[in-house]
Amino acid sequence: MSRLFPPTPGLESDSSSPAIADSRASESSSTSGEATGTTSNGGPSAARRLRILVGESDKHEGLPVHEWLTQKAKEHDLMGTVVLRADGGYGVSTMVHPTHFLHLSAEQPILIEIVDSPEKIEAFVPLVEESISEGMVTVEPVEVIFQRTRS
Repeated sequence: MSRLFPPTPGLESDSSSPAIADSRASESSSTSGEATGTTSNGGPSAARRLRILVGESDKHEGLPVHEWLTQKAKEHDLMGTVVLRADGGYGVSTMVHPTHFLHLSAEQPILIEIVDSPEKIEAFVPLVEESISEGMVTVEPVEVIFQRTRS
């Protein structure tokens, strides 16, 4: 299996986990250069996680923000998105949004996560800024151990 991103400088490989050690061993035996930007050295791959926190009822261009951003991420060929509805929390408004069994608020917090290369995430952030009027956006460095798809 090839890496999607080049190794992150300064990160040492953690072979304490058998699953990680096995996946890295199999990666280092694969052929290199299968796609642009791939590596087969088994080292960690540099990536960024974009986390976007919005309200469930927030809209942009007539769509819920999380749906609009998911569509735009697909159009920009990002690896994928995941949209999670939180059980509760509070945001910049400091209004607490609890979930009760018989009461589902339309203002539950929504978390959208996208992981891709630093360059692709950086290029996508202006669309995020355009689409949210209230919320929070963070970008964090992450390591992609592997990504699998069904054949």
